[in-house]
Amino acid sequence: MSALERRAWAAEFVAVRRLARGVATNVNQLAAGYNATGEVGTELHAVLDAARRVMDRMDDLGARLAGEGEGDDALDEDPAGDAAADQSGVRA
Repeated sequence: MSALERRAWAAEFVAVRRLARGVATNVNQLAAGYNATGEVGTELHAVLDAARRVMDRMDDLGARLAGEGEGDDALDEDPAGDAAADQSGVRA
């Protein structure tokens, strides 16, 4: 793997970590709101969907790094994949 490829993979890990941190922040905000009011926030489904997308992205990244189902070329793929374009209204 070239230095350029390693930097691309590192950037993808940083991006996924940032997204996971954002989702965790949103979950904490929903929990605080629930604890304060006893009501579930209207954003719950959007936050859970964002959490699922981030987990799917982590799984995909891990599989591509491990080369599962991709042969020896798994590390040559774009580490951002199609998931990088996936954006929602939820801060994630």
